[in-house]
Amino acid sequence: MKVDPFFDECLKRLTPDDQFLDAAIQRAERVGQILRNDPDLGVREWSLGGSCSKMTALFPLKDVDLFVYLDESLWRVRSQTRYTPQYILRTFDERLQTTFRQWIASGDVKIRRQDHSLRIRYAREHSVDIDVVPALWDGNKAYVVEIPECSTKTWIRTCIPRQKLLLDRLDAPNRYLRRSIRLLKHWRNTHQLVLRSYALEILAAHAVARIASQHPRAVFLETMEWIRDTAMNDAAYITDYVTASEYGKVKAPIVILDPAVPGNNVASTAGNAARIKIVAAAKHTSQAIARAERYLERGRLRDGKAAFRSAFSRQRRAKQPGAVNASSPPSKPTSLTSKANGPKASFWQRLFG
Repeated sequence: MKVDPFFDECLKRLTPDDQFLDAAIQRAERVGQILRNDPDLGVREWSLGGSCSKMTALFPLKDVDLFVYLDESLWRVRSQTRYTPQYILRTFDERLQTTFRQWIASGDVKIRRQDHSLRIRYAREHSVDIDVVPALWDGNKAYVVEIPECSTKTWIRTCIPRQKLLLDRLDAPNRYLRRSIRLLKHWRNTHQLVLRSYALEILAAHAVARIASQHPRAVFLETMEWIRDTAMNDAAYITDYVTASEYGKVKAPIVILDPAVPGNNVASTAGNAARIKIVAAAKHTSQAIARAERYLERGRLRDGKAAFRSAFSRQRRAKQPGAVNASSPPSKPTSLTSKANGPKASFWQRLFG
């Protein structure tokens, strides 16, 4: 397609530098070793998860996910009942405060509790933070774990090794699948959508089975079209490790099922309003890319660039100081080159000059 060079150049801007990525991973590995050496934490093993370990992270790099495998037997009350997610995160927070007390006292580090992790924030500018995810592990060889989710007061089952193996199996040497995931993350961020990164990974993997092209643009557009055509009323799932019958029926506004384990809808926290917004953004993006392709076929480079740029620009409603006026002109898309968007302006200026 004529728009492929735009996608390729966009991906160059979204991909972190290997040297910077390696440095961030090494920092997370050092933290993992520190936590494993603390006998009071009960850390049996640790591994890197999330975007950095899967090589789908965006530039600028902000954080690295560090999964610490906790001995499940040490995190139960006397009645053998498991502690609540809130209790374990709070207790783990207290232990991290003790472990990093020297760096906290000097102002170099802060600990912040999140929904399912604890963020170690570094004060130095441009430093990459570490998200420590406590994962209860019963010692199973597949490394199926349960992680806390405070917002829903539940334990979420998943398997990090299977997530990585699935990406490796579906991807090709040119990493077109991983690159398409970067595009989807950038699309989500610019449209301010409520959709977890892991959910986008599953949607991209779900799209790979339906197309032959090994270009990230093809995966990206197939994902947009699936969202648009189904309005996300259909479940997205993959049957590498879990059969369709094992998934069962899941009722939720958005159903994107974890391919690593049964029983985990990774979009469970997204409501109907979020679904409607995601579908609208996919329609807008599909139309904008098609418009860019038509312009480029006619040799209208400037219009093609503008249309492509609008695909990754959030639309906003026109201001309505009084009653709704049916004759009011439609709102204009918010351009990422506008001064109001601050640092984002430089992205498209660097991309298109």
